[in-house]
Amino acid sequence: MAMVTVGEIYHDGMIIQRGKPVEIRGNTDQAEHICITFLGQLIQFAADGSWSIAFPEIPFYGGPYIINIEGSRNRIIIKNIYVGEVWFAVGQSNMQFRLREEAGYEELMKRHCRHNIHMFRPNPQKMPIYDYDGFGWIRDMKAMVGKMSAVAYYFACNLAVKLQCPVGIIDCSMGSTSVACWMSKEAVSKCEPAQRVQKDEDNDYLPSELYQAMLEKVQCYKAAGVIYYQGESDIAYRYEYSRMLEMLIKDWREKCRDSIPFIEVLLPRFAYHGEAKGTEWAEIRKEQIAVAKKLKNVYLVNTINEGELSEIHPKRKRGIGNKLAKAALEAIYYNITHFMAPEVVSCEFLEDRAVLQFNNASVLREQDSLGESVFEVAGKEKQYFIAEYEIVGTKIILSNSKVCDIKYVRAGYQNYCTINVLNEYGVPLLPYMS
Repeated sequence: MAMVTVGEIYHDGMIIQRGKPVEIRGNTDQAEHICITFLGQLIQFAADGSWSIAFPEIPFYGGPYIINIEGSRNRIIIKNIYVGEVWFAVGQSNMQFRLREEAGYEELMKRHCRHNIHMFRPNPQKMPIYDYDGFGWIRDMKAMVGKMSAVAYYFACNLAVKLQCPVGIIDCSMGSTSVACWMSKEAVSKCEPAQRVQKDEDNDYLPSELYQAMLEKVQCYKAAGVIYYQGESDIAYRYEYSRMLEMLIKDWREKCRDSIPFIEVLLPRFAYHGEAKGTEWAEIRKEQIAVAKKLKNVYLVNTINEGELSEIHPKRKRGIGNKLAKAALEAIYYNITHFMAPEVVSCEFLEDRAVLQFNNASVLREQDSLGESVFEVAGKEKQYFIAEYEIVGTKIILSNSKVCDIKYVRAGYQNYCTINVLNEYGVPLLPYMS
């Protein structure tokens, strides 16, 4: 008996991206004549094996709708379909971190208000599943919302309220994963650093393993963008992290023929191996910044002050989710850049002083309550000393009486620190090393 099937993402409760063609992909085990109807439109075609069709883009939000798919031997009806905004949420454990693990979850549920958020998690068949109990599309009903990624949930709530639309999240996240695990085999074959990634105490999977298990089957589903929170498991490969992340993004865009936006989470502060003053996480952040500077339509959210000293999985994700949403709303929907962090654009050495010039600010201000100076200066011996600093407009002048001839500068370049200089929108400076 010939049976028509569709991919697992085409299911009750799915969200369709507004303003992009409505693609449906499926399969049949022998030659079939297939009829698909959606919003009064009919597409008929012959298929033998895998197939793909597309309805014209829908320029408005709405729902619920129905898609009816008929072959000669079976019929598939997909119900409760909405047109809204769809985003991928990709990363490791801090993206996977569920809302029910959030600090204050019980209090949050007392005030729970549905926003028509639907979250889809691909089922990574034949792989070990670590205490995860929700695959397919789930809705933000009180009984189900705790299963959602906390970061993605807060992100989606912001979009739903501000844009007044349904929001779909495609959750491709798994703890202890290198960026190489989310790359296709083709991408790994072109990226020598990714080929060296191995299973170890920080990474539970081989290169491309999670791509094949989760991401591949949904990667080209039409979406507005990707929020990406990952990097903790790539400390061993931190000096080449940017090459791997850049390859992942380029490969994704090439495969789907879509310059889909990416929004990165800058790793929050954390005393890696108990070393607050170490620089391992600072070096990963430097690589994340490099990718956002190099690739178009890649944005960075400065969440460095969101972390905790000794907890790699902070239990308050609202701040990160809100900042991601602010970046998405401004960069993708409103075309403004208030979310962007001040970044060093020039560093001038004047013997006993160094002058840093910043962009993404009309004025810089100090917030004393956030902690001690994060600026450091060093001479040719590279022995760093905490710097005194003076803010002049969008410049910061650094000095230290122990360094008469400054050759090197660092700002917020530690595993754990509190950046206490912000722009007029309250966004902290990006970490920097000259």
